[in-house]
Amino acid sequence: MKPSSLFLLTVAVLLCLPMAQPGSWWHKGEEKAGYCPEFYLNCRFTMIPKCSQDKGCKGDQKCCFYYCRRQCVEPWWSLD
Repeated sequence: MKPSSLFLLTVAVLLCLPMAQPGSWWHKGEEKAGYCPEFYLNCRFTMIPKCSQDKGCKGDQKCCFYYCRRQCVEPWWSLD
């Protein structure tokens, strides 16, 4: 394998790494009140996120992993 091909492969893997573990680095910064909705879906892949932090969402919405991507959703106010 050529060095340039190896470099491109390494860069591609490093860019995709955060999407493989969606909960690992997204929760930095100030979080809004409420809980992310629990939705258990076996995702074969993670889609491109629509948000990265709660402060990027309008109003009371939270940035949550929901339907195989991070997106702004209405929060749950209790876990019952």
